[in-house]
Amino acid sequence: MPEPAKVAQTIAKAHGETIQVHGAEAARLLGLTTQMPLQSVFYTSGPNRELKIGKLQLILKHIAPRKLALSGRPSGLALSALWYLGKERVSSRTIKTIREKLGPEAFEEFRAETRSMPAWMADTLHRYEREAIGA
Repeated sequence: MPEPAKVAQTIAKAHGETIQVHGAEAARLLGLTTQMPLQSVFYTSGPNRELKIGKLQLILKHIAPRKLALSGRPSGLALSALWYLGKERVSSRTIKTIREKLGPEAFEEFRAETRSMPAWMADTLHRYEREAIGA
């Protein structure tokens, strides 16, 4: 059985698309949730599509370009996870966990991408930084 991420990357490359891990999987990889996604879903700059290769079912979901910022990098996992979790489930504690998982360099890359973040996400990041300085 082919690895879903490699298949998705191959398809994206063949079509000149950008691809990113779905937010649910990104949140799991960063330790923000323990839920395992049941399907192999990826975000893409290309069209929505579902592919079946043997027993592997792959879902590609089109999303806005700003949600694909940093795709393919550890810092992109953080952005994808926060978009998925949403305003109500993201806190300074979430940002702290992300910082611990990413390490300094990737976290700095994530921090520098505030232009791709909605106001609530950037505000939570800034609040975390203020709390970290005060701690």
